[in-house]
Amino acid sequence: MFTSVTIEDLTHTMWLPVMDAANKAMKSTSYTYNTKFKKDIPVEPATMFDVNKTIMRCLVKNLAMFGLGLYIYSGEDLPEIETEKISIKDANILKSIILKLDDGEKFYNMILKRYGVKSFKDLTEKQRIDILNGLNELANRNEGKNASKI
Repeated sequence: MFTSVTIEDLTHTMWLPVMDAANKAMKSTSYTYNTKFKKDIPVEPATMFDVNKTIMRCLVKNLAMFGLGLYIYSGEDLPEIETEKISIKDANILKSIILKLDDGEKFYNMILKRYGVKSFKDLTEKQRIDILNGLNELANRNEGKNASKI
């Protein structure tokens, strides 16, 4: 089985054989194999479940080539989720900046929906930074459009 993953114009391709519980390659038909201790060990034909399981394992291997999911192998169960809320002052400043934009009220409601919060006071510090970065990108795009009109 092959998988290919492309992230920012970089593609990694991985492959894995469909294997049974004893790490023996499976085929579309049943077969037997011999070991030093035992003869004619049967291997069932691969099922769609075996194929799907291999595709998923291959995809995980592929994503690991980009460094995704490495926290699992570094002794952590899950990445830390930031829960620190922004200050009321920062929430009010951010809201006033958003509301000054064209269609500010619409944009404000869109952000609330995007982050699943009732007000900016419920945003985390990381979310505030994400919003500010988005505003900077928007400002840079608008500057580029205005510069091309000159």
